[in-house]
This record gives sequence, structure tokens and C-alpha cells, in this order.
Amino acid sequence: MILVVSHRESERRYLSRILAGAGFAAIAVASLEDAEAATIDRTPSVMIADLGREPGIEPGAVRNSIAVYFETPIEVPVIAIVPKRCAELGTAALAAGAIDVLFRPLVERELLIRLRSVLKRWHVAMTPAPLIDGKLTLVENKILAHLDARRGKPVANDELIGHLGGIHSVAHLRLLIAGLRQKLHLHSPPRSIATVRGVGYSLIVD
Repeated sequence: MILVVSHRESERRYLSRILAGAGFAAIAVASLEDAEAATIDRTPSVMIADLGREPGIEPGAVRNSIAVYFETPIEVPVIAIVPKRCAELGTAALAAGAIDVLFRPLVERELLIRLRSVLKRWHVAMTPAPLIDGKLTLVENKILAHLDARRGKPVANDELIGHLGGIHSVAHLRLLIAGLRQKLHLHSPPRSIATVRGVGYSLIVD
């Protein structure tokens, strides 16, 4: 299921039509609050977030609010849509954790190609890789060890990215964390990784 978040009704209808025509189930809502309510019982595969500026709101305010899209309990890959004349919003969205950015006016074929690419990458990250001798991958071990050293305390995204090396974006880190979460239930003692809004992650040991 694809979640569409846009304050503009015309955009919600347009995106819903494209997605339905390509065979995707979709829910279109006007705000993140509506999105959280609509996804209580089901988790979307991807969120398409319209970051276009509402009338009367300054561009700077939009940039400051972008991070909100990556601090919600709906932890799924986000494709951001921004106006072509506001390219800096696309950069801000990528820095905040968006996995991809599309510029308006949208090209239907490009949207569907990018969406399928994100779904493929996310599926790979969410599919538990076979454990070798009961162990995690090298990168997963590094993430877990770093979080375990600060057990119960928040670890910033930038700190984790710097510690891992070879990881250059919050979006990539989110994919790695998602895959690691799927494996942790196979290990003892039971552990879970909590998202700390606006900061990063924290390791919780039951």
C-alpha cells in the first residue's frame, strides 16, 4: 500500500489515479496527523510526501518542517515531491532522510519507475539475510555494537553514519536499521531498536 500525503486535494486525486492505474493500492490524506490515523492497522510500503509550499507560508518555514516527515511513527521510505523552482527543498528532504526526490511538474512514467525502484530496494532491506553461524553482517554488527555501547541512550544519525563509514545518507541508514530490526528477534537476549524523534536511534534490551 502506498501512502500519499498532500495538503492539496488536486494532487491527492492525481497521484491516486496514477497509482491505481499502475495497480497500486493507495491511501491519500491531507496531513501527517491523518496519515498516522489511517495507518494504525496497516503499514504502508512507501510514503509519497508533497512538500510544496502552502499559500501564505514562507519557504523557510517549509524547510524547517521537513524533518517532521522523518520523525513520525510511520517509519517507511519517503519519496518527496517538491516544486522545481525550490530545488533547495529537495536537498533538505534528502538530508533529512528522504530516499528519493521528484520535482514538479511530475512525469507519470518517472514517478512509477522511481517508486518501483524504491520498493525493490526496501524489500531487499526488509528481507532478513541468512545468518552465517548465527551472526549478523559486518555492518549490522557495527550498528548493534555502537548502539549497545550507549544502551538505552539516543545515538544521533550523524554519529552512526560517521561510525559506519561508507554510509552517506540518513535514508541509507534507515534501510540498514530496518533490515537489522527484522533479525534482532532471532538473537538472545531480545533487543529492539527504537526511533528517537529528531535524533536517531536507541537500543532497548527487554
